[in-house]
Formats: sequence, C-alpha cells, structure tokens
Amino acid sequence: MHGTRPDLAYVVIRLSQHAATPQTHHGEDLKGGLRYLRGMAHARLVLKKRNNDGLVGYFDAAHADAINR
Repeated sequence: MHGTRPDLAYVVIRLSQHAATPQTHHGEDLKGGLRYLRGMAHARLVLKKRNNDGLVGYFDAAHADAINR
C-alpha cells in the first residue's frame, strides 16, 4: 500500500494512531476516508507502450539513504 497507494497509507496511519483512545472527530475522519475511497473507486493505473522500448519504470534504488536525501 505504501508504494502503490500512499494516499490511503496516510489515512490509515493517521487513524491508527488514535485506535486506543478514539474520539468523535476521529469517526468523522474515518467517514471522510471512506468517502474518498468511494470517489476513487473508478481510478486505475494505466500503463501504455509509448514506443518500441517496452515498459519503462523509475524508482529510488538508494531508498533515500543519502545524507541529503
């Protein structure tokens, strides 16, 4: 989820921080997250072949271990 849906990871992490002592406004935040999910249900990751090079992807192979990140 962290790599493919960081938007969802953020919501889950923030809400889970209050799992031990939930308050009323956390329920409202949860409802907002569920509304977001419902609105994004149609979203898809689309990969298209642009030329004869095939599929090309990029990533941070160093995993931000540099001093300046």
